[in-house]
Amino acid sequence: MSGLVVARTDVTSIAETFLQEVADATGETCAFNLYLPSEGMGMIAKVVHGRHPLRYETQVFKISPLTFGATGRAVLAFLPGETIKKILERNDISPVTGLPLSDSPALQGELEEIRRRGYVITKGQRIQGAVGMGAPVFKGPGLVVGAMCISMPETRFEDSKEEELASILVDQARKMSGVLGAHGNAPHRKR
Repeated sequence: MSGLVVARTDVTSIAETFLQEVADATGETCAFNLYLPSEGMGMIAKVVHGRHPLRYETQVFKISPLTFGATGRAVLAFLPGETIKKILERNDISPVTGLPLSDSPALQGELEEIRRRGYVITKGQRIQGAVGMGAPVFKGPGLVVGAMCISMPETRFEDSKEEELASILVDQARKMSGVLGAHGNAPHRKR
């Protein structure tokens, strides 16, 4: 049944309800980063703003590397190993420092940690002074379609709130994955 829904409905439209749930529960901006397999990149396809007036404006429909920020790394970590290798070989340029991606072995360790936890948190990787938190969204067994992400100014982020925010985000990403046909296949958050 969910396959029929997906066949007739745009993934971005499906995302909006789940993004709104996250934005309402956290007060923060929530976005859906759509994975573009042919480019090995991602694109913010939908944004729902939270109640906080101080926020980062997310540029919709801009194609970006998966190697920086929670929006990208939440997708990158769940791609097949050969795909990850090809993406890392591009040596993408940081949007913050202007320098190429370095220390691939360290990044491989980070990706393993993301897979273990079921979400990622980054600070200042895409926008200096911003915190991002991302969780993968799947459309079938092991088929990552994108990621739901929360973003906020670093001055508003409290380490003590990470568990609560992650729980909300991962729960909604898992629910969206279920609607897309990934019942029981989305990673479960591990502490």
